[in-house]
Amino acid sequence: MYVLLQKVALSPHKLTPEVEDSFWVNLIGKGYPAPRQKFRWCTDRLKIRPSNKFIRDVVRQNGEAILLLGTRKAESQRQALSMARHQARRVRDRLRPNANLPNSLVYTPIEDWSNDDVWLYLMQVKNPWGHDNKTLLGMYQGASEGGECPLVIDTSTPSCGSETITESFRFLLRKRTLVERILIDPTAFAVTLYDATGTVLPRHRLSEGEKQIFAISILWGLARASSRPLPAVIDTPMARLDATHRLHLVDRYFPKASHQVVILSTDTEVDKNYYERLRPNMARAYHLDYDEKERVTVGREGYFWTD
Repeated sequence: MYVLLQKVALSPHKLTPEVEDSFWVNLIGKGYPAPRQKFRWCTDRLKIRPSNKFIRDVVRQNGEAILLLGTRKAESQRQALSMARHQARRVRDRLRPNANLPNSLVYTPIEDWSNDDVWLYLMQVKNPWGHDNKTLLGMYQGASEGGECPLVIDTSTPSCGSETITESFRFLLRKRTLVERILIDPTAFAVTLYDATGTVLPRHRLSEGEKQIFAISILWGLARASSRPLPAVIDTPMARLDATHRLHLVDRYFPKASHQVVILSTDTEVDKNYYERLRPNMARAYHLDYDEKERVTVGREGYFWTD
């Protein structure tokens, strides 16, 4: 609507990262820690790489491209130093070659604006898409002088991840009253267990089987909190579990773990009884058989026994 009213020839393009660069693949699949001040792996993978790919495509089609950026020297000392280094390469006012992408230029029209200039403009000029900029002002009132915006956390309310992990753990655990809730520290990402009295339950108090259920619950809870269809690959899932926990996994976890679940088990884990319980949710079963003579593993359809 804004583009039509202003008669500007613009069209939006939604950019998405490659699957191997996506947030949950790196966080859960590759085990990366959540992004933080000294390890912002998300910026390069989720923002810079998709943008650079799009710019290269534009250059390939049109011969050149100009990037319009809202970067400002007042954002931080680091930003000011970086912009000063590039200033000597300018071809005209506020326009310089892109050092990383050939045949592209970078234009920075508000580079000399202070923070006050930005907010003065936002408070005086009506937002063209109908939202009130005063809401933005309230969100950013606590920004530091260096331009870093604060993250306000309500520690009295558990995060969505904490709730889904707690729910998953209690759903799979044999001792339903052992753990009342699980909290994740939003700063240090430490995980703490509490019993029904509100007392911290040290993880070393858990049995080996309960620790395995706990690990499964963390992965399941994070996957559920993401609301993304993430495939689940589960290797030797029941090696340390007693009969009750095994039954809980078979009936409660495996059919609901994801839209696509791959279970790598032995015949002593998923036996005939568990196999029959899983059959209604099973698409296909394969037996991986190692050939001693050829020294290769061969997959054949079917489980350890013939149906």
